[in-house]
Amino acid sequence: MTTEEALKKLEPFSGRIPTDALNTIRKTWPEAESVLLEELDWRIEYPYADDRSARFVYALFLLAELKSAAAFERYVTLASFPEFILDRIFGDMVTESLRHFLALTCCGQIEKLQAFIEGRAVFEYARSAGLFALEQITLNGGFPLKKMEMYCIELLSRRLEQKPSYIFDTVITVCDHLKFKTALSFIKTAYDRNLADPYIQSYEEIEISLNQADDLPPEKRRYDVLEPTEREIHFYTDYWGDHGGPVGEKDHSGLLNAPANERRQQNRRNMAGKEPGRNEPCPCGSGKKYKKCCIATGFVRSDIPDEDRVEMPATRTDEWIMAGYYYMKHRDDWKALCCWKTAWPLVLEKIPPAVTSPADPRTDALFNGYDFFSNWIQDLQAVIDNMANDSVAALQFGFEYLPRLQERFPDMDTVLRCNFEESFARMEHACGKTEQATERLERMIELYPKRAQGYAVLAELFSFDAHGEPDVPRAQQLLTQALLNAEDCADWDIKVRLDNLRHC
Repeated sequence: MTTEEALKKLEPFSGRIPTDALNTIRKTWPEAESVLLEELDWRIEYPYADDRSARFVYALFLLAELKSAAAFERYVTLASFPEFILDRIFGDMVTESLRHFLALTCCGQIEKLQAFIEGRAVFEYARSAGLFALEQITLNGGFPLKKMEMYCIELLSRRLEQKPSYIFDTVITVCDHLKFKTALSFIKTAYDRNLADPYIQSYEEIEISLNQADDLPPEKRRYDVLEPTEREIHFYTDYWGDHGGPVGEKDHSGLLNAPANERRQQNRRNMAGKEPGRNEPCPCGSGKKYKKCCIATGFVRSDIPDEDRVEMPATRTDEWIMAGYYYMKHRDDWKALCCWKTAWPLVLEKIPPAVTSPADPRTDALFNGYDFFSNWIQDLQAVIDNMANDSVAALQFGFEYLPRLQERFPDMDTVLRCNFEESFARMEHACGKTEQATERLERMIELYPKRAQGYAVLAELFSFDAHGEPDVPRAQQLLTQALLNAEDCADWDIKVRLDNLRHC
């Protein structure tokens, strides 16, 4: 079996582990390693996307098993994504396997591992995995025990941000494992300041444990090891065998039922007098029999005021658009998003190629579900924005929707374009791509220096919405530039934002 054939066998989400392929990959490791590293690179580039094959999961374990030094920084990057994306990438591996991934591939890159442990924007359980990895490295002789002791004391005393976090409990656990008695006073301070959780382990328990004699010195201990990939992967292959891999697109047609029922009830309330017989002409004037026309929804009287009328869907696309607004009214953004995500490709199919702006009047007459097309596409983006900080599915659709929207309507006006660019930047920031978000907003400022929007949003990302330590001076500088250059500072409350930063 060639390396290429072996790597191909890792792609299916199958309940059967391809042992022969894994053995071939081990024998031809230099050739296979580069391909598996590309799997991690792809996931770093598209952290919100569905797994394109099972090879990504195999890559995580194989690269660690075979101690790929080139994988270390990639593991760190993946583990630095925000919590809701981290859960999608690693799931339970954050607490079960990430420490092994980091420890086995660190290969002396201790300072980078320490920077990850101390990263304030990193999810606390991922930081803890990093510290457990350093403990594993220490027990295996890769980091001096005395240096590890000093490092734990420094974490407790000054290196960690002074606010309650699980990382404090992890430092205390490591001190207990390695019997660092010199850390006891710092541990007590952490409990006194409510930085550590006494329900995980109390100070009294730690004090007793550290003062107990230990028959096995720390340097004689060995950390639990990562099993061969065949054994580590079985949990995932068992799931794939039962479920056939990741969950695909769901059929959301059931979401149309509640909006349709509401329309039927409203129309029946608007019925005039006796309802026509099934075979009588429909009162709507269509010329069809009632049973072939409005019987399902009820006939709306012609004297009903416009504000009381119920718009009826003419097409399936109308149904999806109207259902989205129904769920927005009922404050269910997720169902609204499902409806509009289904409607979006249907909408694109119906818009004439000659239409290049969402404000073109021809778009407003195409569907019954909205007043103006340009309002609907903004409402759709607003739903994505509302969910972008805690829903990978919303992010995933947003990254598909926005580029397609701007490509399809190259002549959209400046206000819409800037609003969508802001949303795109916020989504990039939400999934940890702050550098790309910054570049996007800087381009907006360069293209539209007289609009305050770019300055204001970028200042937020540097200050109140910062991942990790805020850069308040940079945010103040941006807002000051807005006051000098932009013509709509009042619309964006630039002076108020500056005042808020001065009290930050």
